[in-house]
Amino acid sequence: MKQNWHPKEKKQNHSSFSPPQSQSELNALLKQYEPLVKKLAQQIQNNFGKHLDLDELMQMGRLGLVQAIERFDPKRGVNFENYCSKRISGAILDELRRQDWVPRLVRQQASKLQKAYAELQAKLGRPPHENEVAQYLEMNLAEYHHFCQKALPHTVHSLTTPPSPCEDANPLQEIIDSQA
Repeated sequence: MKQNWHPKEKKQNHSSFSPPQSQSELNALLKQYEPLVKKLAQQIQNNFGKHLDLDELMQMGRLGLVQAIERFDPKRGVNFENYCSKRISGAILDELRRQDWVPRLVRQQASKLQKAYAELQAKLGRPPHENEVAQYLEMNLAEYHHFCQKALPHTVHSLTTPPSPCEDANPLQEIIDSQA
């Protein structure tokens, strides 16, 4: 059964929310807000990629919900749904950042490189060569190679997919060609 979060149906204003006094009350709140956790986890999955496991994102979100329930202060005059939505999303994003070993600058450089590669491939109708990507990025080949080393230092290379912007060859095709 698909459950959607409908804030108007489950409206909990700041004056009526009170911290749970028992484990059963906590469990009831967790169950009540599970659809919100799922909705926020799905939004993050849609924004950051389907490669992220929805169940893992939801688990991260549940931790954020527990923190929201524990830390919510109704005296501040904040709506509980708004507060817990921010805590749930924040907990998911914090955990994703914690697990990400690639610095933000490197990720931005990789994104710039991938964008240039994709634009050139669309324009040329074929995968561009490294000298074409370098020229597109207004770099000489040495600068481009240095940029690639910084932007894609720990990239896992596939044997079957087309080359990345910093490669000129398909490894599987090279093996096939050498066997012929």
